[in-house]
Amino acid sequence: MKLGTAIKKFRRIKNLRQKELAGKLGISVKHLACVELGLSDASSTVRRKICEVTGIVENYEYPQKNKRSYNKRSAFRRRRSTRK
Repeated sequence: MKLGTAIKKFRRIKNLRQKELAGKLGISVKHLACVELGLSDASSTVRRKICEVTGIVENYEYPQKNKRSYNKRSAFRRRRSTRK
């Protein structure tokens, strides 16, 4: 389940408006709405506050960035071997 969906479900169960929840979290209503809709990512601080206030466990998946393994030594060797 995505974070925004979980927040929206929590709000509906607790009969909270976005304005009320945003006030408890210390963020703007616009930012909360964007997080709920998936248009904006919440910072780690905001995610932690959301978990504390709502009790939502942070077990949803975040998009993974492409990580390229980089070995400085092998890159140096490659560069050096091409020089004459």
